[in-house]
Amino acid sequence: RSRIRADIGRIGPGGGTNIYPAMLEAWIQMMETRARIKHVIVLTDGQAPWDGIADVVGDLRDENVTVSSVAVGREADRALLEMIAELGSGRFY
Repeated sequence: RSRIRADIGRIGPGGGTNIYPAMLEAWIQMMETRARIKHVIVLTDGQAPWDGIADVVGDLRDENVTVSSVAVGREADRALLEMIAELGSGRFY
């Protein structure tokens, strides 16, 4: 756990982000797992195109997978990340 916390603590904003392909991969992985409770956490600055994100989050929710989002950095696109959490029946941090 301490290594995971340290790794997460080193994450910072910057670079380019394309959330849609990651969300699509999350959907694929969640459909293949037999876990009783399924939850996706999106950790990003959210500086990304919105195209298709609402649809894939809705698809996840329709399959009983919740989605939460965590904003990284002061310039994070809070509107996008709040939308993800709301549509995904998750939480925004």
